[in-house]
Amino acid sequence: MSGAEKTVASLLAAAAVVSYEDLPVPVVEDCRWSLLDLLASCAAGPDPVFWELTTSEGALMRNAFRGHAVDFDPVHPRSHGHPAAMLFPALLPYYTSGACTGRDLITAYAVGHEVMCAFGDVAGRALRDAGRHPTCVLGAIGVVAAVGRLFGLGSDDLERAVFLAALTTTGHSAGFGSAAKPYQLAVAARNGHTAAVAVNDRTVGSIDVAGSIWGVLADPSSFREEDVPAFGAPWRVVDAPTFHKPLPICGYLITTVLGFQRLLCDHALAPSSIASLEVRVPWSVAAVCRPGVPRTAHEARFALGFQLAVCLTRPIEGFESEVGALSRDPDIARLASAAEITHDPTCDDDGSTLITVHLRGGDAVRLEVPVTGAGLALGGELVVNGKWRRYLEDRFPDGAAARLAAATRDLENVAGPEWAGMLANLIPAAATEKE
Repeated sequence: MSGAEKTVASLLAAAAVVSYEDLPVPVVEDCRWSLLDLLASCAAGPDPVFWELTTSEGALMRNAFRGHAVDFDPVHPRSHGHPAAMLFPALLPYYTSGACTGRDLITAYAVGHEVMCAFGDVAGRALRDAGRHPTCVLGAIGVVAAVGRLFGLGSDDLERAVFLAALTTTGHSAGFGSAAKPYQLAVAARNGHTAAVAVNDRTVGSIDVAGSIWGVLADPSSFREEDVPAFGAPWRVVDAPTFHKPLPICGYLITTVLGFQRLLCDHALAPSSIASLEVRVPWSVAAVCRPGVPRTAHEARFALGFQLAVCLTRPIEGFESEVGALSRDPDIARLASAAEITHDPTCDDDGSTLITVHLRGGDAVRLEVPVTGAGLALGGELVVNGKWRRYLEDRFPDGAAARLAAATRDLENVAGPEWAGMLANLIPAAATEKE
């Protein structure tokens, strides 16, 4: 057995036996806030009625699509994507149907997210550099680990199911900027769930995990066993915190936009004073940027020049429903066209973006924005509570939204019918295969 195969086996063996009592308090808190954030994102997103809710598969895909549709759901740097939108739609039906407890749900989410991060440490960058969508590939593996934990799958079965999920899930950055992005995430979540169910039910024949799972995900020659420490030592999910987005735009671009907002405030810049914008970005940002003025809200989430121009005229959080009107604003159109976004290889090593604002008088102001970490000072609690109030208070009047939020934060103790009923009203789920 190679070093890579041994690492996978030991990682999944540890994941298979994690209990709620093993979880550090910050890991439990990460689960609570991620669920609250996903529910608010689901409320903000459109309901994709092309999937029927009469089957658990349709409910899972519909909820995964909806949670990621406006790119407002949590992201995590070490899982290289969106863990909540992948994991919770696969897990919540088991909880709301009474098939698992709140503690089981928290444990399963923590296990799935940690496995996503562990695989992301080794294969995330290679997947991204190859044009793949890491959320889909790593997220399908995370779903296997999470649902497998609910089923009580042993390490050998987990490895078989992970292999199936890795083989059947693609995801590509070519889908960014359209509804193809949440669609492929929903398909990947289904693939991970299906793989776990198939192995648990023995509905497929014997599965030989031929070679290294790493080889399915990335170039095996890039694997270093020391890149994958023991499961939960430390917990990767809190070693680098989950980022709760204050804006509904791509996670690769959002820190640049937040940095630009700070630059505008610090220098009291007005649109009329700006001649042009020069933004030098690392490859991770350049690879997903869309040039010019976007035609749709999906494109707007990846149009960095447009987002920076919108910052100059109004709060950006409302632009998801106003792209048409904003694109006709002369100040926004001029500045979006005057924004030069270029890939600068010198930015790649430390992952920073360099913003230069050229003023009409010939002066310039500059800011260096780290790709990771910017905006985290806003605080996940503040961001999530803002989304919760914005999207859910009208839907659940008479204090019901507050009761739902309180129950979500107290998942290990609260699983009452009112909570389940409100949750089903928000993200409907059919009965699961395992009652």
